[in-house]
Amino acid sequence: RFELYDVNEMLPEAKDMGALIGSAIHELDNLFEHFPQFRKDPAVGESCLRIVELEDQGDRVYRHAVGRIFAEHGDAVHILKWNSLLLQMENALDACKDVANIVSGVVMKNA
Repeated sequence: RFELYDVNEMLPEAKDMGALIGSAIHELDNLFEHFPQFRKDPAVGESCLRIVELEDQGDRVYRHAVGRIFAEHGDAVHILKWNSLLLQMENALDACKDVANIVSGVVMKNA
């Protein structure tokens, strides 16, 4: 979408969101690597907790970014473009959290 919207300059908050998404994906990778031994391996639960924390951080970054964009930019196209991009990034973090919550439920039911 960045190319579609012809984004030439990255917002600092978008970089932060990208880093959070990368960290959440790393935790998902770790979670599934350890999942076969979830009864004995605390790494699964720890990764689930870290993913939830990363998503919470993403919520704060998203709210701050959207508020700043609306406060600082009068260009409606700029506002719509970044609001859409940041929302997609927030949705990616939400999806990571959804997976972590599902895995947590499986772990709890089978503990």
